Amino acid sequence: MTARVVVIGRGLAGTIAALAAREKGAAVTLVARAHGRTALSSGLLALADPSRLTSDTTRTSLPEALRRVMAALPHHPFHQFSDPMASLRQGARLLLSAAPQLFSAPLDETVLPRRYPNEWGTAANIYLAPHSFAWLDDALFGDAPALLAGLSGYPRFRAAFISKALSAFHLPSGRLAKIEAISIPFDRAGGLFHHPGQLAGMLDDPSALERLAEAIRAALKGRSASIVLFPPVLGLNRLDGAAALAKLLDRPVYELAATHVSVPGLRLAQCLSDALKRTGVDLVAGEALGGVFQGKKLTGIKIRRPGGEERSIAADAVVLATGKYLGGGIVHSNHRFGETVFDLPLSLGGRRVAEAHIGYLTDADFLAPQKFARLGVAVEASMRPANEQGEAVYANVFAAGQILGGFDPTLDGSADGVDLATGFAAGSAAAEAAG
Repeated sequence: MTARVVVIGRGLAGTIAALAAREKGAAVTLVARAHGRTALSSGLLALADPSRLTSDTTRTSLPEALRRVMAALPHHPFHQFSDPMASLRQGARLLLSAAPQLFSAPLDETVLPRRYPNEWGTAANIYLAPHSFAWLDDALFGDAPALLAGLSGYPRFRAAFISKALSAFHLPSGRLAKIEAISIPFDRAGGLFHHPGQLAGMLDDPSALERLAEAIRAALKGRSASIVLFPPVLGLNRLDGAAALAKLLDRPVYELAATHVSVPGLRLAQCLSDALKRTGVDLVAGEALGGVFQGKKLTGIKIRRPGGEERSIAADAVVLATGKYLGGGIVHSNHRFGETVFDLPLSLGGRRVAEAHIGYLTDADFLAPQKFARLGVAVEASMRPANEQGEAVYANVFAAGQILGGFDPTLDGSADGVDLATGFAAGSAAAEAAG
């Protein structure tokens, strides 16, 4: 009989776990209430950014970045691996095969991270990003200025401010990036685009993209430009918007990187969803309520469907990838932290935490390390949730992604790397345990 693996959670970790288990021949069911945190992301994957944790801001190769992150965080999930780069490499392989339209180049662990300017006028060190995003590079930003397009109907994108902020950044050669703002008359039938999804959805239509190209041509008349930069809205469902506009304009076109609640995050989530369907993963909408156990072995999970119906799904192994607070995998209520599906033990710094006032685990400085954000599920070597003695709580329950303890998914700069590495490891281990 085919091994049955159930994955709970549809973010990046859950998706990679499902693809890894499917690759090993297991029948996979993925249960989730919604897309997961991936849909709210910027679409960028930092993988590991030690500059968030130490005063050393020098860029380095990815293996060295992993080493520095592990040195700064002694309970980080990367410590579960004898070779964290190997697991990260495998997770990235599954991601790239799931979304080849977004990521055109394989992960090269020997190169330094690129600096990606974003729509807030800042920049981040990123190892893996959609090919439609511009990065700070001398070949990309030539002698002529880069022109940053502001659209009249999209006032939330402040092109004049952003161009000034980004012009303070240095390219690898040491010279300053030259970026000038231009105004493009383009609106929504005389009105405004109040959300980036509205604008991106319109630009899925080839006729709307052609209308935008005509407005840009008029604005560029008599001006030289190395590249044309746009807010990250060049298509919602179509993934070739930047390339299509570049062809219409006969000049390079790139998007600035997104920040949060972004169109590129939705694009990535849709690519992952399509990959799950393409590989035969059964997608079930619902909320996981708990497990069905025989001793320390799980035999199924109980779920509630969107209409309120409750049912059970048989399972030979389960991967828990429900995220932390944002994803709903961990809650804090009545001075108690709790894991929401199996009531697994939670730890912080190697010690179990159950009852605690959240104020004791919070720093008033927003950018300071937040203890409550590093709280999570501890796992043993095969990615099974563990107790304080390091023993597996259940024989065939595995955990992956941001529900794990030892790091802050928001501030520590390694959430995507954790998702890829632990998602692959947990999904593979679950398939083997189920078989």
